[in-house]
Amino acid sequence: VTTTARAGRSVDPGPVAAAAVAAVTGTTAPPEVSLTVETVSIAPAVDDEAVAIARVRAQRMIDDVRVAYGKKSWTIEADTVRGWIGFEERADGSVAPVTDASAASTSLAKATKAVAKAPVDAIILRNRRGKPVGVVASKDGRALDVDATVARIAAEIEARGTGRPSARVAVAVAKTFPKLTTEEAQKIAPVMVKLGSWTTWFPISDRNYFGANIWRPAQIINGTVLAPGETFDWWRAIWPVTPARGFGPGGVIRSNYTDPTGALGGGMCSSSTTLFNAALRAGLQMGARSNHKYYINRYPLGLDATVSIMGGSRQSMSFTNDTGHPIVIRAFKIRGSGGRGRVRCQIWGAPDG
Repeated sequence: VTTTARAGRSVDPGPVAAAAVAAVTGTTAPPEVSLTVETVSIAPAVDDEAVAIARVRAQRMIDDVRVAYGKKSWTIEADTVRGWIGFEERADGSVAPVTDASAASTSLAKATKAVAKAPVDAIILRNRRGKPVGVVASKDGRALDVDATVARIAAEIEARGTGRPSARVAVAVAKTFPKLTTEEAQKIAPVMVKLGSWTTWFPISDRNYFGANIWRPAQIINGTVLAPGETFDWWRAIWPVTPARGFGPGGVIRSNYTDPTGALGGGMCSSSTTLFNAALRAGLQMGARSNHKYYINRYPLGLDATVSIMGGSRQSMSFTNDTGHPIVIRAFKIRGSGGRGRVRCQIWGAPDG
């Protein structure tokens, strides 16, 4: 919406004041004096032509924006783009449409997902005795550079205002790097040793979804690399816990009794306890940890680590790599005999004393 410019006016009060004082000075002054005030016209700072030009430029800018990555593309609708257009007055009296595309990041969800590729850590190969014998190279990942992409979108929108035809906006992509690079792995492999290890046996039953709720977390965390200073958190590492990912109903302690199949993923505490004991024996800095509500004789006394999410409460198990070098978590599924299974966790790294 535009409005018509109108001239203003002003008055120089000096001459009028002087004439008024002169008219009433002396005994012969009349009872009433009329004085004419001279006004000066003030031109508007922004005239109709400047507004008309700005409006035309803005209308050119308001159109769909096509964001592209490779052969894929996504559309940001014109109605959304309209909300990013504003105007600013400039010192020379002109008006210019400007683009605030900071909100564009909310329109880039699909592009973000399409671009994302997680980096792959280097893998240290070992023989049966655990001795490092080689390294599988790491791979860089990629992620959408949101700030740079938003800047490109803003530049494209503003360029349309000059009459340039619309063009697709290629997203900006940034490299993401593995926590354990090939070079770091080659450097640390010769001095890497098993810092801590623990194995837990358990009866295979419906209380642990026949072992799946214990072995599945081990499979998920196997190969996890923690950079120096990085913290491992159980739920962040294995989430989401869903049937589609191999979890099923298992046992859970409610108040002072056990519900044999009352929780999805129930029984996974055998895995969290095993990893806790491996990390503890590796001398790592321990974080969140809690015992079960009663003693379970398969775990070392006072050294179990229950994990749970119930309603608004959450109990996790966490530890931090405070060694100054990358560490690697290894976890193994071991199928036993006589209805028993085992899970084993190890922490590998460079010993720091």
